[in-house]
Amino acid sequence: MGRHSWIAFGVCGAVVLGVQGCDVEDGYVSMGGDAGASEAGASGDNSTGGSSQSGEDIVCGDHGTLIAQRLDELSKRTERSCTSDSDCVVASNDTVCNHGCGVGVNLAGLAAWDEGVAEIERTVCEAGCRESDLLPPCLGVAPFCDRGSCSIRIPSNTDTCESFEDETSSEITIRISNETAEPIFLGPTESGLCSSGDLPAFEIVDPSSRPRKTELSLCEWTCEDEQDGIGGCPPACLTTHVLRIDPGGSFDSVWSGVFFDRVEMPAACHFEPDQSANRECLKATAAPAGLYRVRAQGWSDVECDDGADCECPDDAGAGSCLLASGRKVMGTSRLVTVEHTYPTPDLVEIRFE
Repeated sequence: MGRHSWIAFGVCGAVVLGVQGCDVEDGYVSMGGDAGASEAGASGDNSTGGSSQSGEDIVCGDHGTLIAQRLDELSKRTERSCTSDSDCVVASNDTVCNHGCGVGVNLAGLAAWDEGVAEIERTVCEAGCRESDLLPPCLGVAPFCDRGSCSIRIPSNTDTCESFEDETSSEITIRISNETAEPIFLGPTESGLCSSGDLPAFEIVDPSSRPRKTELSLCEWTCEDEQDGIGGCPPACLTTHVLRIDPGGSFDSVWSGVFFDRVEMPAACHFEPDQSANRECLKATAAPAGLYRVRAQGWSDVECDDGADCECPDDAGAGSCLLASGRKVMGTSRLVTVEHTYPTPDLVEIRFE
């Protein structure tokens, strides 16, 4: 598991250190059987041992053993029998002085479990006690019926971090054509000295009418990049180009079939977990099949650098070019929208007529 292996230890170590019933099988940490203690919270053996923090504010690891014992006793008297997974729910075993990923109980026993945990918190946890900042993540915890007794599954860390890796999908070509008698321009509506890269020439709206992010700028990176330690911006100042399409010309863009959504990834999945103040990243997710709208906005004019004519060279392929001297689009705008059932066909045509 490489640099992520410490989380697997965090789940089977910090949360359930020194108890039975914690094994990684088929990519999951399975806790079941007589694992009331194993599903209990953090053991004091993996904490700071009650060291003083800011006066009376102590780390609660020194309560871990007693908490585990009380939760184990509570587990034995809580209804946990089951005949199918649907009988089971995940009950919280968190208190102010311990952290756990939950315990599997029968739905009928949930209220009694919650009352028992509240009583343990009142009688065991001390005033001023706080949980340790270094807690293992509990993502994707799910209840299941294990040989007649409710238990929980916790995905191993490898599975958790792998769920943020880049997805791929079927590419399609988006062709923007100018069938009018005048050139059209696509690009930024505001000028600036620097930018983070070219804007996409098209926009895709999903079936729920939400515009989606389809490209990354030169200063944006995916969650997988964050895991691999890739990031940063080019040292040079970048200028956003304006796209010019002359009459009868066209411009082809390729959409990867992937959307980029901003999500929060566990700090431990980042290349430098301890320095990951911002846990957000852009997850590359394959677009599901469905009916999408693809649209482009063209403008009648462009603002050019002083002394530049913003013309395409005579040998411009397909009658279009990117204008390095174009600062921003201006004039009259027109939005053209077409529908496309992704992923076929693999060519979408947007015609300005």
